[in-house]
Formats: sequence, structure tokens, C-alpha cells
Amino acid sequence: EGLLAMALPCPSASKIQRLPFTTQQVPRLAMNDPRAFAYIQNERPVILTNVSLVKPLVGKWTTDYLAQHVSADMDCTVFTSDSQFFQYWDGSKNMAGYEFTPPTQKVSMPFRKFVETIR
Repeated sequence: EGLLAMALPCPSASKIQRLPFTTQQVPRLAMNDPRAFAYIQNERPVILTNVSLVKPLVGKWTTDYLAQHVSADMDCTVFTSDSQFFQYWDGSKNMAGYEFTPPTQKVSMPFRKFVETIR
């Protein structure tokens, strides 16, 4: 069974592509829902809601702030895309071996280069 999770605007029904494998909707669960932890433990996709960790950091974690507080040589994994529609793809989850051209590329770079790239 294949799983596909995308965070894109929902197209009209006439534009939905038929996929050669079964997909499942990714559940949305509150952070304090015990089922959410079970999904994470079992490495299953889940969208967490009501996460209080994020609100205090919005606006604080700017590029300048991170550049000052994160080691410039720290190795980062970055996913790049040629399109404005970013889709995450994890090839290790393709256990059935479907032929697929990943919409993103996984790149490793020092944090310093990441900051230079996004500025």
C-alpha cells in the first residue's frame, strides 16, 4: 500500500490525477490526543494541531536570529524543488518500487550555505 501526503491547494475533481496505488488521507489530531503520539511512534504521517510550541517562536526565528544562534558548520538536510508547489517525497517509503520522479531533491549543506541560499 502506497502513501502520499501533499500540502497543496485542493484541485477540482476533474483535475485529480489517478494514482497507480492506494492513498490515504493524513489525519489531523490535536497535540494532546493520545493517538497522535501513537502515529509518531509508528512513523505514520499525522498533522498536529493546537501545538503551543510554535506561537511563541513565530517572528522570533528569523534568518538573522538563527544565523546568530546556530553553528555555521552544522550539517543541514534541505529539500529543494524546481516548482513553487513543494511536495515532500521519501523514497525509502516506496517499498513497492513504483517508478516515480521525485518532485524534490534532498541536499546536505552546512547551515552557513543554507542561510546564504535563502537570503
